[in-house]
Amino acid sequence: MEIPVTLLAGVTQAGFEWLVPSMRMELITELIRGLPKPIRKHVVPAKDFAAKVLSSLPEEPNGDITSAVAHELKQLSGLKVQESDFNLASLATSLQVSYKILEADATEIAIGTDLAKLQRELADHVIAAVSEVIEIEGDSIEESDLDAWTFEDVPVQLDASHGKNKISAFPSLVWNGATNQVDLKLLSSRAQQLSEHPRGVVELVVKSIPSPVKYIDSHLTQPEKLAIASLGYQGVGGFVTDVIRAAANQQLEESHSEQLLTKAAEFEKLRNLVEAISIELAFDVSKVLLKISRAASEANKSISNAKAIDFLTVLASEKLHIQGLTSGNIVSATGLARLSRLEVYLKAVALRVQKLQDNPERDRISAIELRKAEDLFEAAGGKIPLPEKAPEKLVATRWLLEEFRVSLFAQNLGTQDAVSFKRIQKLLS
Repeated sequence: MEIPVTLLAGVTQAGFEWLVPSMRMELITELIRGLPKPIRKHVVPAKDFAAKVLSSLPEEPNGDITSAVAHELKQLSGLKVQESDFNLASLATSLQVSYKILEADATEIAIGTDLAKLQRELADHVIAAVSEVIEIEGDSIEESDLDAWTFEDVPVQLDASHGKNKISAFPSLVWNGATNQVDLKLLSSRAQQLSEHPRGVVELVVKSIPSPVKYIDSHLTQPEKLAIASLGYQGVGGFVTDVIRAAANQQLEESHSEQLLTKAAEFEKLRNLVEAISIELAFDVSKVLLKISRAASEANKSISNAKAIDFLTVLASEKLHIQGLTSGNIVSATGLARLSRLEVYLKAVALRVQKLQDNPERDRISAIELRKAEDLFEAAGGKIPLPEKAPEKLVATRWLLEEFRVSLFAQNLGTQDAVSFKRIQKLLS
């Protein structure tokens, strides 16, 4: 399959795995031969079942071939065959589609059987190619190293013609964490735009507000400053910046949860609102961080005081858990709405350690339940700390796991959300 690089971001695998009709019999036969043994032994000879399956399939590809073959095998054998029982990646290369990515002059850029991998590896190349095509039909709207919204409203989508194809570009504010730079760029897909633009807006708000750090620094108490330092912030300046970031995040989610912020007037309204609340908010948050810092100290002390060698694995795990709760930009990473719960999660650590020594068996049973939930989270791609652009369901599950810990090891502290293993399972399914 030859794909112009300008179209790569919008291509999906749907239909391509069916190959051409003359190869379909061999493909289905090999798919059946690759089934797990408990299923495979009931659908032999594979070639005969493949012929029956093929006779029932539409001539034109319709959906995923693994789904279609699974459905037909169920009808033929009565077995519970699922789409996930097949492994397209294990097929011989001759039965897999090769995707050849081409420049505008038909020069080959890359070739491979893994379309998603090619899309990831060539993402920057795609963006550059799409930008070049869009700019041919008009002036570029891209800008670099912004510290304020100095341009007109941002269009949601720009279209241009490239031969017989329509090329679409998706303007977006993009924040580069390594350089702390915000750029207005043309991206190659709507998904990228939805991922990048909100964070870019937030970081541009942070850059465009004069920092009130001097005033805040002069009015914080010494214990509050020590708490801020103990939680990993590079001085009061880093803390104030993160509070402004968290405020911008919250206000943006409340005002633009269903659509992107693309108008200059909307940005100015957001910026003014965040600036107006930032000083008072910083003082409120500093008091919350003081409580969090003290709770972290108590939790670490309880671990240090627990001497039994039998508990070393649990104690080491809880020490890492404390670090996960108290490292990084915890105000923006946790979010203003949930920040005060960190104190509860840390108190739950101290309570667990105390109860562990009184009733190790009960802790072991609860730990098994927790591990099952954590395994589901990790299988879905979750990890702590979560990456910047983690899917919403993983973010929700990450905090639901903390509430689950409270319900298992420190019930008397109470949970903020209704929580159970089944709820976590449902959220991730």
